[in-house]
Amino acid sequence: MFDAGVGDIFDIRVAGNIVTPEILGSLEYAAALLGTRLIMVLGHERCGAVTAAVKNEPLPGSIGSLVKAIKPAVGRVKPGDNQVEQVVVENVRYQIERMQKNSPVLTQLVADGKLKIVGGRYDLDTGTVAIVT
Repeated sequence: MFDAGVGDIFDIRVAGNIVTPEILGSLEYAAALLGTRLIMVLGHERCGAVTAAVKNEPLPGSIGSLVKAIKPAVGRVKPGDNQVEQVVVENVRYQIERMQKNSPVLTQLVADGKLKIVGGRYDLDTGTVAIVT
């Protein structure tokens, strides 16, 4: 997906690309201490976590915490045939908003021109990434 070698990308993966305190701390570490200059929140088509949030059905274990973190993005999209795919994109935007709202560290780095935060949607079929924010 990206033309990068080992150590070139600080990769943080979590289902639904949600921003938890631990994820936010990892992002701040990458940006403030390692000098990462770009954060990309990357959703993908047919996301299972987003699908679960849209379906809003009971889930076992701690899976419900993922759904809870995605539900605000679900509320921003009108129900319809393409709802899951629309929520994938809206969730990327929502998680970026949460990141910026909850991290003065990242906000200051962006204001200082030392960091950019963007969102993308990965197409599983073609391997392409479309920028969404």
